[in-house]
Formats: sequence, C-alpha cells, structure tokens
Amino acid sequence: MDSAAVTALLDDVSNWGRWGEDDRAGTLNLIGAPQRAAALSMATGGQLVSLARPVGPRRASDYGSEFVHFMTSSGLELPAEGAATVGDWMAMGLHGRVNTHLDAHSHIFWNGRTYNDLPAADVSASRGAGKGGLEPWFDGAITRGVLIDIPRARGAAVAPGEGVTAAELSACLTAQGVRLEPGDALAVRTGYDQAYASGAATAGAPGLDISCVRWLRGKDVAVLLSDATHDVAPPQYESCEYPIHTACIVAMGMWLVDNADLARLSEVCEQRGQYAFCLVLVPTKLKHATGAPVNPIAVF
Repeated sequence: MDSAAVTALLDDVSNWGRWGEDDRAGTLNLIGAPQRAAALSMATGGQLVSLARPVGPRRASDYGSEFVHFMTSSGLELPAEGAATVGDWMAMGLHGRVNTHLDAHSHIFWNGRTYNDLPAADVSASRGAGKGGLEPWFDGAITRGVLIDIPRARGAAVAPGEGVTAAELSACLTAQGVRLEPGDALAVRTGYDQAYASGAATAGAPGLDISCVRWLRGKDVAVLLSDATHDVAPPQYESCEYPIHTACIVAMGMWLVDNADLARLSEVCEQRGQYAFCLVLVPTKLKHATGAPVNPIAVF
C-alpha cells in the first residue's frame, strides 16, 4: 500500500465534519445517554475486572518503559511518636508498548493533519497539544464493552507480525453470540498480554490487518482496545508504519487504548458465557496531553 492508497482509504472512512467543523470529541459522540443507560443496566452482578497493566519498572529493552519513582520521604525518617507522612514522586512515558494508555487525536498525524483537519503545528514543545488533546474525556465514558477473544477462537495466540482480519473479527463475534452496536467499546485480544506478562513477548507484535479499517468504521466503534498496540509489528507497509492508528485516529476520530490486559477479562467472559459488559473508562485529566494512563474497568 503506497501513500496515495493510504490517503484514499482515510478519505473513504473519514468522520471529518460529521459532528461539526469544530468537533474535538470524535467517536465519543457515539456514546450518548441511551448508550450509557444500556451499559449500566448490564452491571447487575457487581463483579469488577481491571483491563490495565500494573505500572512499575520494566525491562530496559521495553519501548515506552520510561518510569521514574523515588521517595520524597521514608518511614525511616519519621519520629517515634505522633502523626507523620511518607510520600513519593513518579514520572512515566505516556505511549509505547508497556503502559496501558489512551491515545489523544494529537498523537497521530497524516500529511501534517489529524482528526477534523487539525494541523500538527497545534502541538508544540512549549504548550503541548493546544487542540486535539484529552479534554473531551475529562468526564470519562461509560458504554457497552465487547470482547473479541481471538486466542480462544483459534486455540492459540496470534503470532507476532501477524494481522487479524475483518473476516476473523466477524466470525469470532458470531461464535460468541454478540452483535456490535454503534458506540460500543471493542476490545480485541490477541494473546500478546500473556506473552508480555510471561516475558516471552518479542520485538514484533500482532495487530489488526488493514481490512479491519472499513469494518470498524461500518460498525461505528467508539473506542478500540488492544492487548498490544493495534498495529502489526514489524510494520506491514513502508508508506505508513501505523495504519490502524492512522486510520482510526486521524480519519475517524476514534479513541484507542494500547496495551490493555485482557487475559483476566477473557477468563471471566468464558466463565460467565458473556462477552458484553459495562465498561467504565476514566483517564487522568492531563491538560494539553497527547495521551494519558487509563484503567478501564469491566463491570458485570
């Protein structure tokens, strides 16, 4: 796929102007009061499942593993009597292949533009993302979540460097007895989460095939989650290293959660025979940021 073909695909699935020329929420517009109410009605059992990886020091070879944590005070310094406090300080990378995070529209550009024709110049080293940041998420989101569990359908994890096709997504939904609805949050599990947790993950990673782009647009998915980073690594196309990120974020205004932990969700869904659930997503309220840590919670 050359650059011209990528541009044509982006034009074909574009949501630019769909919710107005000044829209910054993108596919969050698909989650309204009816979607929130329907999702909350599913949370009848009270079981909670986190879809985030724990934050902490990682292997030095991990891209996006930047993490600094030190104590501003310690228990060894406290007086023997009376009230006292202990504190700490930390910093972490907001992107990469390690921490579970939400990508803002200002994270990805194609030909110098991102969702709804915002220019890359809106993001500066001094001011951050002047536009296209996480501000539309400051109240969080509640919607129906749907898991597509590829390893359970295949009987094996998706191999690094391999893409999951749109046909396979459809077949897995049918087998699980679930139908996607506009405004859903779709979690696609490839099995990379377990490989990463066990230390078996390689430099390559599984992801979605380019055939999924039009499929996602046709389903009106609001949020896409992956246990990897959505795009196949090594890249499938020289002209566009991140075709899924580019098509979803730049063209559709979709919101992506990278590096989710979907292994326990997979177990719970199988035990319950239920692959749809209430999903609560609340990122840290970082102003003018291109991404933020997020701990998605599935509620059954």
